[in-house]
Amino acid sequence: MITMNSTAIVFSNNDLTSVERIYPILHNTGLNQIIWAIDGDRGIPDFILSHNNKTDIVSYSHIRLGKSAAYNRALRLIENENVFLISSDITFEPSIFKSILERIDGHGLALTNVTQIKINGLIRKVGCLLWCIRDIQLRYFSENGIPIHGGEFLYINRKFLEKLPEVVNDDAYQCLLAQNNGAKGVYFGDLEVKNFVPSTLTDLVQQRRRINYGHIQIGKKLEKPSSVSFMVLNNSRGTLSILKKTLKKNKRWVLIFPILILVEIIAKLSAYIDIMTNHDQILWKNIETSKS
Repeated sequence: MITMNSTAIVFSNNDLTSVERIYPILHNTGLNQIIWAIDGDRGIPDFILSHNNKTDIVSYSHIRLGKSAAYNRALRLIENENVFLISSDITFEPSIFKSILERIDGHGLALTNVTQIKINGLIRKVGCLLWCIRDIQLRYFSENGIPIHGGEFLYINRKFLEKLPEVVNDDAYQCLLAQNNGAKGVYFGDLEVKNFVPSTLTDLVQQRRRINYGHIQIGKKLEKPSSVSFMVLNNSRGTLSILKKTLKKNKRWVLIFPILILVEIIAKLSAYIDIMTNHDQILWKNIETSKS
C-alpha cells in the first residue's frame, strides 16, 4: 500500500512506550515520510534510529520546549503536500491514511473521531463522555458552518501550515488558522483513532484545566474556539442541542453528567486563575492515563 505525497509528524515527550506501540503501525501505512518531533527522553530517538529506516526523520530536543516548538522544528522538514499531525499516545488502523486521502475531496483540513481504549472506572467514563460530546459537537459544527478544531490526529494540506506562536492548544490554533486562511474543514466521524483517558479525578481536572487555559489563550491571540463549555452563554440553543443528542446516544450518561459539570467548573475557574496570575501551562505535567 502506497500513500503518495504524505508526511506524518508524530509528537512525543518522554513517552517511549507510546512510540514503541505506534512505530510499527505507522510503518505499515505506506507513508512517504515520518517526522518524529521528540522532546526529552534520549531513548526515543535512539529507538527510532535503531531501525535505520529511510522514512524516519528525527527532530529532537533534549530540553523540553513544548509542542509548538517541536512542531516549528518539524515544519521545515516536510517534503509532501499531505500532512498528518499525530500524537504518539494513540492507536489506529493503518488504513486510516488512505481512507482520508480518498475522501478529502479538496478539503484542506480533516478531523477524525476519537474513542477510548479503556473505559473501566468512573473517571474514565467521565473522560469517555467528554469525547462523546466532542463527536456530537463536531457534527453540529460541520452542519452549521462553525469552524472545527481538535487534536490527536489531524490532516492539513501543506499550504495551510504556518509557524505557530507559543500556545498550549496548538492543534486547535492550527485548525482555526488554516480555516481563516481558506481551508475547508471536514469531520470524518466514522473514521476513528483510539486514545487513553485519565484514570484519576486529579489528572482529569488538570487535563481540562490546561485545555480551558489553551482555549482562553487562543481567544486572545486569534479567536475563541467553539466548544460546549464556552457556548453556554452565547449559543445556549446549540449547547442544548449537543447535550440532548449526547444523552440520546447513551441515556446512562445522565448519571455521569453532574461529575463532568463539576470537573468543568473547577477546571475553568482554575484556568482563569492561571491566566490572571500568569501561570504558564506550556510545559504541563504528564497525565497518568494507565496506558499499560
